Amino acid sequence: MHNKIELRKKILTESYINGIYNTTKIEDRLGLKLNTIEYVIEKLKEEKLIIKERYLINLSHFKLNNFAWIFISVNWAEINEKELLQKLTSLHYVHTISEITGEYDIAIKVIGKSYEKLNEYVFEIEKILSNDLIDVQTYYSNKEIKSHYLKFEEIKNFPIKKMDNILILEKNNNPKISILEIAKKYKFHRNTLSKRWIELKNNKVILKKTVELSYEGYKFINLGLKAFVIIKTYPGKNEEIIKNLLNENKVQDVFTTLSNVLVAIIRAEDSQELSIIHKRISKFEAVKRTQTIIFLKKYTKSGITSRDLNLLTN
Repeated sequence: MHNKIELRKKILTESYINGIYNTTKIEDRLGLKLNTIEYVIEKLKEEKLIIKERYLINLSHFKLNNFAWIFISVNWAEINEKELLQKLTSLHYVHTISEITGEYDIAIKVIGKSYEKLNEYVFEIEKILSNDLIDVQTYYSNKEIKSHYLKFEEIKNFPIKKMDNILILEKNNNPKISILEIAKKYKFHRNTLSKRWIELKNNKVILKKTVELSYEGYKFINLGLKAFVIIKTYPGKNEEIIKNLLNENKVQDVFTTLSNVLVAIIRAEDSQELSIIHKRISKFEAVKRTQTIIFLKKYTKSGITSRDLNLLTN
């Protein structure tokens, strides 16, 4: 029984962190048969540990590599939480909404094609919350260094075609759909689409195929706690800290901001493990001070829609 649980954890951890597919296949990395892995993944879906499979897209190819995290404190007594979430999730530029601890109540990640657009989006959100807004702090990304456990690499120019949008959106909304089904639906030649899908992977437009987990799924693989760590460094010391953060296997994302701070998003088992990681980061000589925000409850869109993509890129 213990071996069975460990096997399930191993497969789920590898599927989430390194992906069912990246540049290599999961069966080769784990040394297991593909049908064993697929069987376990289906069982984990039935048990609601996995919400869905999804593709991680490099949005830089769509000129959407700018994003901002908005931290907001609100007057909860005057807010209809359900209505607020519906309003925010309906916005095409909103990627993630989380309830958080500390000085602020809500964290919202927005994406856009320029800082001017991001400023518009921040203003629109402030307007929606105008009567109930107490305070707001926004961190605009400057350079993405690590994204969903992958070191972020500079991309070569790879022009995106109409068929690419169709392929990516169809596959992201339903990873099980075949190239043949997409070809029939949109009247493309199967071989043309198949070749293009391979090119999207080879050119790092598709970074990996991963899984979206429920809270129970995160707990099962000891990643139940998510934290946003803001790191202020001494002048000229960012690169030293970045090198150390890239080596921390519990650090999921790293980016620099326009306000010249580093941000690390960490997934840990619990507050005790987070404390250990936090102390390790704080002991780096280059670190001046840190601020940690714990994510309590997350509302993430299950995938970018054609409407969202059209509105974001036009």
